[in-house]
Amino acid sequence: MTQDEKKESKLKTHPLEAFVRHQGKALQELGKAVLSILPKGVRDHGGNAIKESAKGFSTLGNAVMDEVSKAADSVSETVSPKRKKTEKVEVQDAEEETEEKEEKEKRLKRNKEH
Repeated sequence: MTQDEKKESKLKTHPLEAFVRHQGKALQELGKAVLSILPKGVRDHGGNAIKESAKGFSTLGNAVMDEVSKAADSVSETVSPKRKKTEKVEVQDAEEETEEKEEKEKRLKRNKEH
């Protein structure tokens, strides 16, 4: 890439993007500076502590998602069968009513015949 192309690409970059990029580089350099001051043991153990903390939060997050999923399944199972039972009961009630009406009509016809 020529010098002119580099200048042109920098001009095309949105100022906010450039700011974020520069801040990111500044944080990287700050991190390197802090690490250079700290003894190796502190860096190693601090890094391990961060990794373990991340694993703990990951485990906690997974457990929460599992519990939420179980609760959602439980609610779904609780709600769905009730709807199905209600539908069946309504159908059964309608069938029973029809059967009762037919029986009454038969009785009335028998009574009229006798």
